[in-house]
Amino acid sequence: MDCIETEIDFALLILRPDSGKNEFGFGDTVILSKFKILGEKGVLHDDDLFPDMAIRPSVLLPTGDEDKGTGSGQIELGILLVIEKTFWKVAARANLGYFASNDPTFDENFEDRFFYGVQIDFPLFIEKLRLGSELTGQFASGEGSPLFSLTGLVFQITENIVLDGGVELGLKDAASAVTAIVGITFGFNPFEEFLTNR
Repeated sequence: MDCIETEIDFALLILRPDSGKNEFGFGDTVILSKFKILGEKGVLHDDDLFPDMAIRPSVLLPTGDEDKGTGSGQIELGILLVIEKTFWKVAARANLGYFASNDPTFDENFEDRFFYGVQIDFPLFIEKLRLGSELTGQFASGEGSPLFSLTGLVFQITENIVLDGGVELGLKDAASAVTAIVGITFGFNPFEEFLTNR
């Protein structure tokens, strides 16, 4: 169905803390889906009258090494509401979500965490190269309210391959955190041939 997307995120991390030794290894794995409610290919198509809207449920699997700091050691379930609107060639998004995590043995209560974010991106020189910036924060029980800023570039190599990179800065409760992120996304529709031949 055009209104459903599924995503699997793998991470390879290099940690360089202010004190202690550097670490390298795989991070946690995130599996998420995107159910488009309003907008193009959504369940309810509104002819651009309202912003696009989608629901994104997710599960984080603790595949990283907690002792090295490359993993959380916790399972995390989440759901995110995404609202998006494009003005000319500028895309603006707002996110609001809820995440719950606990020990993988399931013998502890889930810890609540509420997430919010705003993002904007626009083409830079050519249509396939976009500059984007986002501000994200959360409210978590027992953790304070960290706030982060991420700015980076996204380059669409082909219709199904996207390369991106950026720098994330901790602004509040994580002020010393600086994260460099480089990623590549491969997109495909495993049911495309089946749907075409129907």
